[in-house]
Amino acid sequence: MEISGDDIADVVLKQFDSWEKKRKPVVRTNGVREWVPLSGIVAQGKNGFTCLAAATGMKCLPQKSIPQAQGVVLHDWHAEVLAIRSFNRFLLEECHSLALSKKGSSEYVRVRDEHERTESHFQPFALKEGINLHMYCSEAPCGDASMELTMASQDDATPWSLPPATDSLSPETPHKPASAPEPILHGRSYFSALGIVRRKPSRPDAPPTLSKSCTDKLALKQSTSLLSSPTSLLIS
Repeated sequence: MEISGDDIADVVLKQFDSWEKKRKPVVRTNGVREWVPLSGIVAQGKNGFTCLAAATGMKCLPQKSIPQAQGVVLHDWHAEVLAIRSFNRFLLEECHSLALSKKGSSEYVRVRDEHERTESHFQPFALKEGINLHMYCSEAPCGDASMELTMASQDDATPWSLPPATDSLSPETPHKPASAPEPILHGRSYFSALGIVRRKPSRPDAPPTLSKSCTDKLALKQSTSLLSSPTSLLIS
């Protein structure tokens, strides 16, 4: 069966429509309509499509606030990041349920046989065969994925020249020797430069953070796994 992006979007949007009104953007008293990015992870299996995780969000914890957070506050709550975290929570709950029930499998996760486990692949659970995962984002993720849209919205899309830098977090500082790392660009600054790690937020007037852009985080997940560290200890 051929799958379109609209098929995946419909599943996530239906999930969003089922949420309570208080969890959705509203029209303010001054007539301004709120909006927020939405992301979701959809499983495709023998029973069709199911939205396993969905989230909205567009904020980040400023770098200066991290010491006060004391490790108990999320640094990044952009929708894409929250959807992946929620997906991992779903998988952990599936594993917990299987461990308590002594069942061999759920709709999405199965218990691995003893002969499947090795020293390097010791995890007791695995995703069931035939499960495909898809991700939906209502907005282009911040970072490189949204650069073309940013360029198209400019009155003058002439590429900007890169600034000299010594501090990977501060593009404005004097130039370092050739061996120095490339600067981490702030938000959507220097939008014509692609393939460079960017940090959030995209707004230049917002406090800087230590969180990489969603594009960079999703690229990393594509190369490694959607699984978080705790989940990867349980699911192969």
